[in-house]
Amino acid sequence: MERYVSELRDSKEALEELEPAERDERVSELQQRHLSEEERRPMILPAPQAAADFVRLQEIYLERYGEIEPELEKLSPEERSKRLEELKSRIVGLP
Repeated sequence: MERYVSELRDSKEALEELEPAERDERVSELQQRHLSEEERRPMILPAPQAAADFVRLQEIYLERYGEIEPELEKLSPEERSKRLEELKSRIVGLP
């Protein structure tokens, strides 16, 4: 499980750039590679609300990104990255 979580974290940015179906496929491949069938079973159950929530979070992110985009263009890549991480954290309610 630790290897799965580690590889998932390492590939987080690449996964975020994929379409939802591709992302699900890649995560499923990671699960099959690193987890036993028993460990995968709880993750395979359908979660219809999760998809709707994810879409809504994407919409909010794009809306807020559009609001701050002119400001981001003036920042260095490091500062821009930091601001985008702050934005993502505020949207999902992380500290």
